[in-house]
Amino acid sequence: MGRHSGHGYLILENLTKLKPLPTGSPRILIFGDHAQDAEGLAAYGRLMRDPIITHGPPTNVLGPAQGDPLTDDTPSLLRQVWPELGETQVVTPAQWDELLEL
Repeated sequence: MGRHSGHGYLILENLTKLKPLPTGSPRILIFGDHAQDAEGLAAYGRLMRDPIITHGPPTNVLGPAQGDPLTDDTPSLLRQVWPELGETQVVTPAQWDELLEL
């Protein structure tokens, strides 16, 4: 896995690749494709503990769409897993875009 030293999100896709997103303060986003609940999101964080600690910024896990993934209002579960375990949120793509700007 490569390092990204710029600003934006580091996206861990399929637990193998890092991709930069040019926005906001550095963060990591993990796509938890099989996470169905808060514990499932936390499990992805545990699986990725070493890369998360290596890169260091706050890390979130985004679950799969809970409905039709082709619509703009289909929610997904979101949970911060680093540096502290956060509460699980239900967010739509539009809400997630707003969070990216933080």
